[in-house]
Amino acid sequence: MIRRESASLLLVLLSGCDVDSTVGFNERGGALAGGARCAADAPLARCSSGPCVVTDLFEPPRIGTVTIAVDRDNGYFVSSPVTLSKRSLDGGPIVELGTAESTLMRVTLDETFVYWTEQDGRVRAVPKAGGATFEAAYVFGNPTDITADDEHLYWVIPQFGQVAMAPTPSGEGTQISDQSDPQAVAVDATHVYWVNRGTADASSGELVRARRGNLASAEVILSGLDAPITVAVSDDAAYWSSQHAVYRMPKAENGVAETIVTDREDIKGIAAFGDTVYGVGADGLWRVPATGGEIRQLDRRPMSAMTLACSGVYATAWFENAFVRYAP
Repeated sequence: MIRRESASLLLVLLSGCDVDSTVGFNERGGALAGGARCAADAPLARCSSGPCVVTDLFEPPRIGTVTIAVDRDNGYFVSSPVTLSKRSLDGGPIVELGTAESTLMRVTLDETFVYWTEQDGRVRAVPKAGGATFEAAYVFGNPTDITADDEHLYWVIPQFGQVAMAPTPSGEGTQISDQSDPQAVAVDATHVYWVNRGTADASSGELVRARRGNLASAEVILSGLDAPITVAVSDDAAYWSSQHAVYRMPKAENGVAETIVTDREDIKGIAAFGDTVYGVGADGLWRVPATGGEIRQLDRRPMSAMTLACSGVYATAWFENAFVRYAP
């Protein structure tokens, strides 16, 4: 069971050192979930200071998907409730990649495989290049958000208050319990982070971290949060959002939470890279300086999912068929 402490007794976070849904860890200088490295002049890095635009890449067959992933070559998305598909970022046909046995919930990547959670408790995977689908792990419950580091998968099971992990590409799943409605999970170079939404109508949410590969080391590092539903991490800070606001906690400071965005509508995802935080939701696709400031509207169409890659910021429209990229 996790030891719970008040905000005044927060543990000191490690200094130095990708969300989703939610998108994995992103280090200043270029590391993204899945092992990709961004050069200093990569499109994503240039978007932090130079001009970039939103381009519609293609029309996915399913409107309002809540999970996408992108690597160097392809975009991965849910094309039916039980079907994972991919499409080359350079164009071409949509290719069905894998089939779930129950409703497909969230996806993540490593260098070789695409992994997803299923409503029946299973975590399944398929090679990016195509091939046989296989079971990566299983923990009883209805899992949602999932992420990966170099050696492990991590996912949350909100209904049963659990956070689970398993070795990649497949292995026995283990879990910790006594979490209060865990919603989202992300990793950086040393830790896995998640947010517990807490009970309804109360500021009882939490930001929690554990050493990568060791969920038993979990610690509540910030409590009293207002219903957090997303989490993301960069080299120097952890970020989370409620439905209407985004917050930041510098890793080098002792549990100091900062508000960087308010008055947003139905936030669906956030991601951090360098000095910039991106978000999607009913307000569309937007960006804001990581320490707060003026919001820059990138696309006003409501967006339901997002992710980052070295080639740019990717998102899917909520009420129309659009898979978009924000890049130079």
